[in-house]
Amino acid sequence: MLQRLPASNIPGSFPRELLFASEKVIFETRPLISGFLAVPLIVSILWDLLWVGTTFATPSLVYNPALYFFVLLPWIWVLVRWRNWRGTTYALTDRRVVRRSGKEGTKLQDAPTEFIGKVDLDGNTVRFRFGTPAGQGALAHGGGILGNQVIWNDLKGAAQVQVFASEWISLYALKLQRERVRQQLLARVLADKVSCSYCGTLLPLGSISYDRPQCPSCGAPLVEIRPVAMTP
Repeated sequence: MLQRLPASNIPGSFPRELLFASEKVIFETRPLISGFLAVPLIVSILWDLLWVGTTFATPSLVYNPALYFFVLLPWIWVLVRWRNWRGTTYALTDRRVVRRSGKEGTKLQDAPTEFIGKVDLDGNTVRFRFGTPAGQGALAHGGGILGNQVIWNDLKGAAQVQVFASEWISLYALKLQRERVRQQLLARVLADKVSCSYCGTLLPLGSISYDRPQCPSCGAPLVEIRPVAMTP
């Protein structure tokens, strides 16, 4: 499946220092920069054209320092949006769905993969909706509770990302179900039996002498026996 990663996958885009020990990234990407800068750039250019036209109509404004302040003002918005874009990355790991956002990536929001019940596509936005009861929402680090979904917006090839994420989460759910079945079967196998911590032999509980609880295979003690204090 990893050989069919969406074309928008950007290796190394999600900071590795934000991962847990032994956690592996399956898919990682950045949002489209146009989604962050298109509107601020258009507004800034139109704003500056307006002031340029005003300057031609009133040449004396060229010598007014306030003019340059108003010309540069909207570009602060562009700079802020650009910094937000640089700090925004999305990742799907072998444990969770993650959204890193905010100025310089200071906001980290994630949800365990088993919480995700459905992956929806909304234009160029992918929504990871929870299948758990309301109130068990995503964990949030420095950015508030996300409610019942994790949102990746302004994605390149959002449809391909949605299909890949759905398949991965389905495989994860199947793996989780198999592990639960294995644990249940293991519990049944070990029922009424004791495992020797030295040689691993499974012993029926009824075959063990409570006076001398030892493994018949290796002779190791099965439990630690402490002398009983006698009261006078």
